[in-house]
Amino acid sequence: MIVDGLEKMHYKLLPEGQSSHSVLFVEHAEQLKAPHCHIIYAVPISLLFNVNLGDSFAETDVIPMVKINEQDGITPCQDGREALQEVVRRRVQIESIFSSLTVLTQLIEASGGSVRDLLRLVRYACNESETVIDPQHAESAILRLIREYDRLVKDEDLALLAKIHATRQISGDEASGRLLQHRLVLEYVNDKRWADLHPAVRLSPRVQKILQPS
Repeated sequence: MIVDGLEKMHYKLLPEGQSSHSVLFVEHAEQLKAPHCHIIYAVPISLLFNVNLGDSFAETDVIPMVKINEQDGITPCQDGREALQEVVRRRVQIESIFSSLTVLTQLIEASGGSVRDLLRLVRYACNESETVIDPQHAESAILRLIREYDRLVKDEDLALLAKIHATRQISGDEASGRLLQHRLVLEYVNDKRWADLHPAVRLSPRVQKILQPS
């Protein structure tokens, strides 16, 4: 089983207090395992904060974000950054569409190591430019992503976001599960498990007001 931040089926709360996800992957686990073949199920990461999937499935892995900085949030992780450059290189000719590699680095840093958001940023930047993508186009793309994530941040999330940023740790409650589900918080599992705010969330004016200086 693979656990990621994607919601693969419609989520809803049922009258008995369970979610449609927990009913499917917990109560009907035996049916899901019944086919005599190899199957990978993608489960919303928020489900991990409600049930112990290890009781139903022998193998459960979490897909972390690609680490672009060390846990201190400052020291660059060169291996992760180069891996994300390669992700983009396999889709476009970097030298042809970016004015410099520094511009791509801007987008990589803004993605927080989320491949989905990195590709979304590249697409936004391409839409901004008629020729090559320069720093201004990258900044416009990043600003668009900041606005999108700002809409997902609720007022009641702010205190928890500040705590996560200060400690680089995330607890096992439903509120934290929601933050991971919407990628407001990104989890990294490199040597040890840690988490931090998505860069687009960290740059939100509302969030910046409540963050303590690092």
